[in-house]
Amino acid sequence: MAHANAKMKSILLIMLGMLEIPVSCMEFVATLVKDIYPGPSYAHSSGPGPFTRFKNRLYFQAETELGEELWATDGTSPGTRLIQDISTGVEGSKPSELTAFGDQLFFSAKGDDGVELWVSDGDKETKLLKNINTQGDSKPRTLTEFNEKLWFVAKVDYNNFQLWSTDGTEMSTQPLALNWRKLKSLYGSAGKKQQFPVFK
Repeated sequence: MAHANAKMKSILLIMLGMLEIPVSCMEFVATLVKDIYPGPSYAHSSGPGPFTRFKNRLYFQAETELGEELWATDGTSPGTRLIQDISTGVEGSKPSELTAFGDQLFFSAKGDDGVELWVSDGDKETKLLKNINTQGDSKPRTLTEFNEKLWFVAKVDYNNFQLWSTDGTEMSTQPLALNWRKLKSLYGSAGKKQQFPVFK
């Protein structure tokens, strides 16, 4: 029984509360949806999460023998699947910053061009939106929707960050001319993750 409980910690658990079950129920029920990475818990942990709701599904990062890649679930075992093996090999693309914007899902992931901004329709089409830093990783972060655009910070060279925006197309993905010191005052140090202050 103890081994079974340990293994439960290493596989995907979906709380019904995450699927908008009314709080008035006053109960949280956890149900095993799928063992994404089968095997003993000490050797195979899919480590799913964090979860982002998009098109009535939950999207998340999970690890398998393919590495850490983008997965989705509709709350059923058959409906829990890999979206795309972006980076072949055991390391995976390590998708992060999953953000729903319009009818697309944006995220940061490691592909052939490094860690860049990717976009997905949540089903059959998942692609690199733009190779922002052609000399390395742009590492897009703090994706924030504002004024009908998606804003984010990207690294454009060794130690220079810029504020960028996109409406979801490669052509529209452009930097905003902003002094580095002013950007740093908004964002903080390069290693410190913060959210953009948005005033309406």
